[in-house]
Amino acid sequence: MPSTQLAKDVKKHVAAIRISNDIGLMARKMWNILLLNAYDALLTRQQHVINLNVLFEAMGSNSRNYARLRESLEKLATTAVTWDVGGSAVAAGKWNKNFSISSLLAWGKVDDGVLYYGFSPILAELLYNPEIYQRINIAQQRLFKTSYGLALWENCMRYCNTGSTGMLEVENWRKLLGATAKTYDEYRRFSQKVLMPAIEEVNAVSNIELELKIKRTDRRVTQLGFLVTRKEASPVLTPEAPGAIADSEEFHQLIKHGITDVQAKLWIQEHGYDYVREKLALLEEKLLNRSITSSVSGFLAAAIRNDFKSEKLIQKVSEDAARKKQQAEEKEKKIRKLREELIRAFAQQAKKDFLLGLSAQAHQQLLQEIIAEKQDDLFIKEELLRLGLDSPFVGLEIIKRIPDYKRRCEKFIKNALKEQGLMD
Repeated sequence: MPSTQLAKDVKKHVAAIRISNDIGLMARKMWNILLLNAYDALLTRQQHVINLNVLFEAMGSNSRNYARLRESLEKLATTAVTWDVGGSAVAAGKWNKNFSISSLLAWGKVDDGVLYYGFSPILAELLYNPEIYQRINIAQQRLFKTSYGLALWENCMRYCNTGSTGMLEVENWRKLLGATAKTYDEYRRFSQKVLMPAIEEVNAVSNIELELKIKRTDRRVTQLGFLVTRKEASPVLTPEAPGAIADSEEFHQLIKHGITDVQAKLWIQEHGYDYVREKLALLEEKLLNRSITSSVSGFLAAAIRNDFKSEKLIQKVSEDAARKKQQAEEKEKKIRKLREELIRAFAQQAKKDFLLGLSAQAHQQLLQEIIAEKQDDLFIKEELLRLGLDSPFVGLEIIKRIPDYKRRCEKFIKNALKEQGLMD
């Protein structure tokens, strides 16, 4: 299978995800990353390699805790994967022909900052050609802070299309979440310490929303299920389908400059294409200027992690901002000038239409009303007696008497500005 089928997602057999032991948060994250790193060569290599710095970064770990790393590797090497964790075939008294068992990791060795590891052949074959699979998002899993939350998300993600996990016995959910300790035998304690915090974390940091459904038998909670809804906005910038990232030009450019497969996919997923493209452009600028003193991959990693900016880009952004500001000011000036012209044009036409609509008697009555109102203004009074309602000095007096003038004027202006593309 070509690497384009992998992209940022790891295809995982549903049974492999349904680990019925509490291996812990770090081990869960680590296994996903090790699978991502090895996926293309699962059937062709028995040994896979990953730099520990890459591994820690992909897990979202700021510290290099080698003691916990060793502990997690030991858990992966001693944790069994069962293909039928729900026990449906056994409960029905039937033999499941697809039954298999394996440890999550066959072996591992850390030497000089590098992890060498391998999967058992039977698990490698299962993971490479899954009958049922789901996609695990590496950047997404970095956001989880608890193993229960991550385990719940992994087990519910595959139900996005159906919208529901269906109902499952409480004991089975405890196995899936790794909450098999005796202290959680009481449902209330399991709900308080494990289930509800896990639901809250999934809803807070992931790309799905869960709604708990419960079934009671004789007032006792016996089954649990979830309604699963995919969120419109993903918490990661590049939540794409498998193959999209590995097919992108940005991914190939990162690989060309010595970035590992895992790092490249993680960076694109976490920061988005535009951001990575910007840093690649900065790298090319520095290469042309021969101003990179470290390794190319080292500079690129620092640029992405620390958001280095190109001087040319900064200048361009500044110039673009200045140009946009000038364009906005010119547009506003044009709108103000046009608005004044439109107000005058509407007033003139509205006044004309209003007067034409008056009878001779009403026309004369309006003139006498205005003359009476302007009794103390000899100039206006003389103008009215000389020019009548055609006098330019009585326009406002007439406009005040036009029904619904203000609203109609604003509508006229708005429509005119829209026609000229100056208003949405």
